[in-house]
Amino acid sequence: MSQAALSSPQTVASRLPTILARRELVLIGEAVGDEETIAAFKDDLVSALSTWRSHFHPRDVGASLKFGLTVTALISQTPLPLAYFSDVRIPVPPGNDGWWAK
Repeated sequence: MSQAALSSPQTVASRLPTILARRELVLIGEAVGDEETIAAFKDDLVSALSTWRSHFHPRDVGASLKFGLTVTALISQTPLPLAYFSDVRIPVPPGNDGWWAK
């Protein structure tokens, strides 16, 4: 698959929130070009999860959000993978609607 195909917007229809995010996030400093700040990514993620939640009304008792996360270094044209975290979980507090909007 070409790099252009991987970075183009994609949609997955699912009752489970499936978010495909192949983005270059800047942790320190300003975003340049196709890069995005971590704050902007957080805002997009919260918006997507809030929209999904408002459509499907999932139970929140015992729920958690699970992510796969690859950390790469952009020291050349090809990203160098440094670490892969396959099971990053964020517990969802039950009965706290405001939590979804943070």
